[in-house]
Amino acid sequence: MLEEIPYCAQIMGRHYCLKFLQSYGTKKNQEDRYFNFKYENFIVVSILDGHRGSEAVDFVTKLFEKLFIYYYSNFKTKTLEEIITKIFIDFDKKFIEKDVYSGVVLSLLIYDLNTKSALVAQLGDTKIWLFDENFKMIFETTEHRLNNSSEYERIKNSGYESYIKKSETSSHLRFKGLMISRALGDKDSKEIELSRENDPLSPIPEFEKVSNVKAAILATDGITDFVDSNKIEEILTDNQNDFVRSVSTIFEECTEVDCRRDNQTIVGVLFEENEQVGSYNSMFSSISKK
Repeated sequence: MLEEIPYCAQIMGRHYCLKFLQSYGTKKNQEDRYFNFKYENFIVVSILDGHRGSEAVDFVTKLFEKLFIYYYSNFKTKTLEEIITKIFIDFDKKFIEKDVYSGVVLSLLIYDLNTKSALVAQLGDTKIWLFDENFKMIFETTEHRLNNSSEYERIKNSGYESYIKKSETSSHLRFKGLMISRALGDKDSKEIELSRENDPLSPIPEFEKVSNVKAAILATDGITDFVDSNKIEEILTDNQNDFVRSVSTIFEECTEVDCRRDNQTIVGVLFEENEQVGSYNSMFSSISKK
């Protein structure tokens, strides 16, 4: 099953093109989500991956924009990192309060139109790659899994190493049954008597600021299980740095893999100047928003 929703928007005299591709894989339910919005000089794009149900992922997808605008408008002395952290903690507290046992991980990109820089917030095993004006990869997020030595040490130092077990069906390590080491929700895997900042299954994202960003790819693990950074760079080279076409190629190669597949979602974002964006419109079958 192939579901493609091209999208193009014009804002502040500049353009960004967003290409979204999604497949169910071999699963019956679709628990991947994405959202994007523009607020002041920021373009905000996120990819989310729900697990054990869609209640948590739907809640975050629906309410994130509203919370971001509220906190950014009312807490001018706070940094973006502080605002995002507060939003994530508030979500996690709400999920515990409401007995939400599903969970969600996400990668968040906040692009500043004025500085052409990006703030990335990473929680879990979704992923973001960033590219410069020559479409050279300049940054990629690190997944929060137990094969990440920093995450293993963090949980070990928290005193909860005994909950790390080897999977019965693979070589992967799991924490309380989960392959991820950070998430929102998953009440039955949280230490609810602790502060959210100290929970070993942490709801606190990791941040990175990156300058000179031209484009981004966001993907769930249904994509990243089959492509790595080297493969993405190879595809860009083969397509002569045609970014939009490369995003489609990545998706097509992942969906053609002959094995049981998770939900697969990829989002490509291309930040363009006014006079340049016209050449991309035909590729998108786009709608334009001002």
